[in-house]
Amino acid sequence: MASFEARRAQRRDSRNMGSGRETSSLYEARRVGLLRCVGKQAAAEQADVVIAGGVGTVHEVARGLIGTQSALGIIALGTMNNLAHSLNIPATIEEACAVIATGETHAIDVGKINDQFFTEVAGVGLEAAFFPAAEEMKGPGLLVTLRGIFDGLRTLLAFQPAKLRISFDEHQR
Repeated sequence: MASFEARRAQRRDSRNMGSGRETSSLYEARRVGLLRCVGKQAAAEQADVVIAGGVGTVHEVARGLIGTQSALGIIALGTMNNLAHSLNIPATIEEACAVIATGETHAIDVGKINDQFFTEVAGVGLEAAFFPAAEEMKGPGLLVTLRGIFDGLRTLLAFQPAKLRISFDEHQR
């Protein structure tokens, strides 16, 4: 059924055993582009989604759900988990599952820059220019760190600010 390359395992609710009614699906997607497909597929089926992963994983699935009625439950397994923290989602798997089990949902705002949605924060200007070097520095080893520092310095020295037009709720500045 899934038109994307994610492994899918189906479980059946014991109360519906033999009825053929699928009550949940488990997807494992190892490539980022597939995660948005999971969100879009769930939205097409008017299903809610529970995602376990880091900020990137949550963001990609959420992008597939934007503008739909599907809810997203988050089990934060990443390093920083800023979105989960800002939404007061507990850090432990058990506590996050307990929150999801209550069924209580809240709408969150999303932003859009050049047709790219974001759920938490977006950087522009110098901060955005620094991002690749900062991401590279997350890798292990002294050489990786030194390369990130040099790339950051090179970015700082070569940076040229750009003019921006910002609109918020249809108002432009």
